[in-house]
Amino acid sequence: MKKFLIVIAASVFVAAVMIVYAFYFIPEPNVHLFHTTAAKITNLSQIVSANGTVAAATEDNLAFQKSGTLATVNVNVGDHVSRGEVLATLDSSSDQAAVASAQATLEELSRNLTPQELAVQRANLETAQNNALLAVTNAYNEVQSTLVNDANTLFTNPQSADPVLLIQTQTEGQAQEIESEQVKIGIMLGTWNNQITAATTTGAQALLATSQQYLSTITTFSDNLSAAAKALAQVNAPSPTNAATYLATTNTISTNIAAAVSDITSAQTALATAQSNYNLKLAGNTSQTIAAQAAQVQEAEASLAEDTLTAPVNGIITESDGNVGETVTANTPFIHLISDTPYQMNVYLPENSIGLVALNQDATVTLDAYGPSVAFPATVVTIDPGQTIVNGVGMYKVTLQFTALDPRIKDGMTGNAAIVVAQKNNVLAVPKSAIFNNDGAPLVLVESASSKLQTQPVTVGVTGAYGWTEIDSGLMPGEQVVTFGNN
Repeated sequence: MKKFLIVIAASVFVAAVMIVYAFYFIPEPNVHLFHTTAAKITNLSQIVSANGTVAAATEDNLAFQKSGTLATVNVNVGDHVSRGEVLATLDSSSDQAAVASAQATLEELSRNLTPQELAVQRANLETAQNNALLAVTNAYNEVQSTLVNDANTLFTNPQSADPVLLIQTQTEGQAQEIESEQVKIGIMLGTWNNQITAATTTGAQALLATSQQYLSTITTFSDNLSAAAKALAQVNAPSPTNAATYLATTNTISTNIAAAVSDITSAQTALATAQSNYNLKLAGNTSQTIAAQAAQVQEAEASLAEDTLTAPVNGIITESDGNVGETVTANTPFIHLISDTPYQMNVYLPENSIGLVALNQDATVTLDAYGPSVAFPATVVTIDPGQTIVNGVGMYKVTLQFTALDPRIKDGMTGNAAIVVAQKNNVLAVPKSAIFNNDGAPLVLVESASSKLQTQPVTVGVTGAYGWTEIDSGLMPGEQVVTFGNN
């Protein structure tokens, strides 16, 4: 017993020591699993980086990136040109029209309707509603006429509560079913007519749906009459003449009812389209739709830019083979330029990066000999159209021309080139870690003034070199967003 008490006392002592140690010596855990950062207006540079080697500059072979007809050739052999100077242009009339059209569409999507335009949309909807009511009235009249003038001839006492079918059926039950339908449809026509009389434009959609249901019942009735007439015509009928008459009558009924069904279906489609268009115009266009059209504008502008060939560096024209009016082929050199600066850098980019790189883009080169703090400006002068296999992988060679003479640059030096493939100035941005996807839709978590978190859909643009991503819509400057990981 004494030994047992000693064990308990020792256990209590150890536990007490552990609690004291944990309280005084183990640091408090960081309970903040995330940070918040304010969305801000900034400049973003999207970068594509690759390692490369300095080589002595050779003659640059310049070509358009797309085929077209030469509109101007502004240089001759022996001319000295400056970086950015226009050497030649393609006929750009179609590309200018495409840019103008895309911009006009973007402006149209971005603006709100005027009261006058909204009134026009409302009038269009009311026209479709009135047309729907007219279609229902016409369908009713067509059905009522064919039932009275055609279907009633197949019965004795057709308007009574006890009509008798004249077509001889194979079973008594079949005849009774058709006679019962005749009575129900007579009542239905009265109800349908009352609903048409009381209908208003706002109730047009509901009336169309109800009319479709009535026509479904009437179509079944017509099909049953047709089946009875066909069956009678296929057997030795007591009166072949009557069988042929019954068959012709039921065919007429079926044709007329099918036409009424078609009219109602067309009216439903037209009204649904008008209602959808009105709702869309009333609500305005979504940010996703506007962002998609903005991308179309950028694509059209990029295509227009490809109609102009400029000098990537300062240099001398050594050959100019094109004449105005001639057709040139994409990536086929026709102007040759020797740079004033003696060195270039060749880098190789993978397929997922080469599509972002274009001629005349700016770049910054750092050389291993001088470290990352010493930067040398360069520009993209050539992009090989074909792949080069590097270590078993298909890569694309890109040549950058150093834009300034610098005695520190020497043949064979290695380094890294950072090509600016997109530059966005004065744009709203948040850290990339603040953005997450929900079924492909980008979202951020926004912290309210009361410290509550709520999701906010956003549309995003480019991601810059330092991990900030452009926000096209969905946020305002200064809003606090949650970032995950290291801030």
